[in-house]
Amino acid sequence: MRLTSCTCSHGLDEDVETALCKVRNWSCLYPAHRHVALNMRKGVNMLSPCHRVTAISESPRPSARGTQPATRWDTPFFVGLGKANMFDVFDVYSGVGGFSAGAKAAGCTPIAGIDCDDTILRVYGGNTGGRCICARVFDDSVHWPAARSDLHVHFSPECQGLSKARRTVDMRRQQEGLAGIRGALDLILENGYDSWSIENVSTPETRSLLQSYADCAPARVAFTTVDCVDFGVPSTRLRLIAGPPGLIRLIKETPVQRVSVAEAFRRAGMDPPAPYIRNNSRSRNGGTHQRSVQGPCHTVTASHPLTWCNAEGVTVRCLTVAETAVIQGFPRGWLLPTGSRAGIRALGNAIPPPLAAAIMCAACRAKEVLVHGVPQGGVSVMHNSSKLLLHPAVLK
Repeated sequence: MRLTSCTCSHGLDEDVETALCKVRNWSCLYPAHRHVALNMRKGVNMLSPCHRVTAISESPRPSARGTQPATRWDTPFFVGLGKANMFDVFDVYSGVGGFSAGAKAAGCTPIAGIDCDDTILRVYGGNTGGRCICARVFDDSVHWPAARSDLHVHFSPECQGLSKARRTVDMRRQQEGLAGIRGALDLILENGYDSWSIENVSTPETRSLLQSYADCAPARVAFTTVDCVDFGVPSTRLRLIAGPPGLIRLIKETPVQRVSVAEAFRRAGMDPPAPYIRNNSRSRNGGTHQRSVQGPCHTVTASHPLTWCNAEGVTVRCLTVAETAVIQGFPRGWLLPTGSRAGIRALGNAIPPPLAAAIMCAACRAKEVLVHGVPQGGVSVMHNSSKLLLHPAVLK
């Protein structure tokens, strides 16, 4: 079902400044007058290329009951795009808002998140200010937004049953995971969304499913497998990203930019308590798998925290929730569930924000290419010694 109108009582008989002031506080999802106000703003307030956009509020949010602050970065992003190319983001399977954190960093606006866990969902709302929709995506009735040019819809369907990290394959959970991806694709194509993305694990089964859709609708569906470490995340994490062909092409053309664990901690104003990090797996001879903090670490999982250790693999202690948030690329001040187990689970299930930022910058650039007919320049994730930057890059 599509939501095409709003039943709230906000009026249309006001000047632009009053309307724009109210936009920030409207909690209704898709009021027609919100579109009018935003379009009026786009016509008179265009951002110049390389306009500085602050990704995270300079003032920390007050801690809500049941939440704790994670780490906080004062991270400026430079986006070589006009405001007219930015998106409102509808975040499906939002979790604590990893994708929305990246979308905000790219200059876009999270307007709503859907999740079936009300505790996690309220944390998402506290972080983004977007509307919280507590629902099971394909089981409960959800008012899906109508397609429009400034809307991006993102899906991160549950992937635990599809993960290659599982020792045994649960066929029922695997089929449920594939059904989530299939349902997202069907919804996207049926509703006619022009800008969209899906993130999940990359396995032969998920790639085969995406290929079948790409074969049937090559002008609308494409996909690629990426490693988050190539987008500025200080940990390895292979992900399958699906979206329109233009978006996927730009993702493939984004130059590799890497950051070590040590550098990520330095930027966050923290010191690594040990020179190595190991995961919970063992080699065939019973040895541990540890990596130096001078490079990227292992994948963050929802089941177990990573462990600080010395060169011999001797445990120092487990990573805290705040330290794991740095590894995942979350900005400092991002609220997370209280308790180490709940916090690690939320972070392990989240898409790293730097990857999400790259996806949304590619979506914005793809929109610009679609509007202008020729590429005006690309967007890539770029680091210097102290800041995470997004800068224009020449497209091939």
